[in-house]
Amino acid sequence: MFGGPGATLSYATGPNAGQTITNPAALNGKGLAAAIITSDNELRSFNNFTNDLRASKLWQLGSGELTTTAGFYKSNQKIDTVSTNTSQISEVLGDGSAALLNVTTATRVPLNEKGVYAYDATFFGGIPRKRLNVEYDTNAAFGSLNYRWDRFSVGGSLRYDFGGANGTIYSSQVNGASGSVARDINGDGVISAPERKVGIIPLTSSAPVDYTYNYMSYSAGVNFRVSEPLAVFARYSRGARVNSDRLLFSPAISTVNGGLANPGALIDYVKQAEAGVKYRKSGLTLKLTAFWASTLEHQVYFGPIIDRQYKTCGFEFEGGYRTDIFSITAGATYTKGEIEKDAINPTMNGKTPGGQPKLFGFVTPMMDTELFSLGANVYGLTSLFAQDANQLKLPGYVTVNPFVQVRPAPRVTVSLNVNNLFNAKGISAASVPTLPASGIVMVQGINARTASASVRFDF
Repeated sequence: MFGGPGATLSYATGPNAGQTITNPAALNGKGLAAAIITSDNELRSFNNFTNDLRASKLWQLGSGELTTTAGFYKSNQKIDTVSTNTSQISEVLGDGSAALLNVTTATRVPLNEKGVYAYDATFFGGIPRKRLNVEYDTNAAFGSLNYRWDRFSVGGSLRYDFGGANGTIYSSQVNGASGSVARDINGDGVISAPERKVGIIPLTSSAPVDYTYNYMSYSAGVNFRVSEPLAVFARYSRGARVNSDRLLFSPAISTVNGGLANPGALIDYVKQAEAGVKYRKSGLTLKLTAFWASTLEHQVYFGPIIDRQYKTCGFEFEGGYRTDIFSITAGATYTKGEIEKDAINPTMNGKTPGGQPKLFGFVTPMMDTELFSLGANVYGLTSLFAQDANQLKLPGYVTVNPFVQVRPAPRVTVSLNVNNLFNAKGISAASVPTLPASGIVMVQGINARTASASVRFDF
């Protein structure tokens, strides 16, 4: 991949720095090295103000009770960040012991320096360095009515959101300028191979952000008590999410005046319908819900532009039982989701969204006494596609997470928690949509076994 025939590999850092790796195929018994990026995200400001003011009143109306709620939400969020990346070559070794590697061609030309292949995101699609300094203002007036009489309960709510964004973004991506230059990083007077690819943020490559928005959300539902332990319910809702920084550096925002070039990309609506049944008697609680949802997604923050509509339906189960000092709770969700419409890449239509298992759930048995609590949370999920192309599948897994709390004295609690007790191997994400010929893929795994202990004093 790097250096061509006759190239050599050597350690750039660590206790073996400078040593040549004479047999790369046997490196650490696996013969594996990785092209990685290191991201440095400087959070200069995340200042925010949030206030939620509301008032409620219960009214006697006819043979029932009417509950009214009205309020106003206000928040302001400032985001001032700088994002930079560095491309490096590393050995693959666990326990935090991996060292960076250098590659030298057969003609003794070094391709990297101290493990650094480029001072930019060459290994991550060449994504340019960015700075954003934007302030978001959010306001919402809301109200709800809920009426309860006899065995019926009906309710509805409205929420009107309005706000805007104002600020400046900086990146070569704004006007197509070069995002990398040659620069003598180490000051030795020589421009080395990695110093020919130094990422920069041109201060002349800036664009304003200046837009406003508004939208309405609503929800309505009904609950009917069939008998003392049994009830049925149904609800329909429409909500939304403003994409804010997920749209920065995309064609959706004009680089000339900062307004919305594509207003439809700013607000992602979610429509959801659900209906179900609830049962509760003698320590037993059961709830089964059928649901349907339609969701929009617009964003460019994590790579290629996404302009999609998703459709999902399924069932959700929640249950629990308690008798004396013993209890058990459980939950499971079955989901069938698909990409209903992809405006950018129609070949994705009908595919299952990556990272979405068909079934996931948990069960938590527990024993609770005055002196101690003892139990375990068992969580598992079925296989899932690594990405939206639906060509690489990641296996499901189950983790067991026991816990114990001891109360040796009043207002004193000693806790021990273990995550992934049996060190189960689980993969949550993969870097490629298909399995390459080498059979080697960079993945993101779940945490290995960890344990934590604590002592809490209440006073």
